[in-house]
Amino acid sequence: MQYKLINWIRTAAWEGALIQDENGNQYLTHGIKSWSPAPHRKYEVVPNISNEADFMRRWKESHPYDNLVK
Repeated sequence: MQYKLINWIRTAAWEGALIQDENGNQYLTHGIKSWSPAPHRKYEVVPNISNEADFMRRWKESHPYDNLVK
């Protein structure tokens, strides 16, 4: 499946991305696991994260058959 990176995000515990799949569903991810946005999942949109390369490495290792585009 192909995912589009919508925004970089930061939570109290980690940095990651808000992504959208081909069907329009959005998810929060730190590169390994993904969650649906919900009111109890607090995050802020940020212009960038501290280590984009690490995020992309985690994504590619955890989702070898999925493509993430900016």
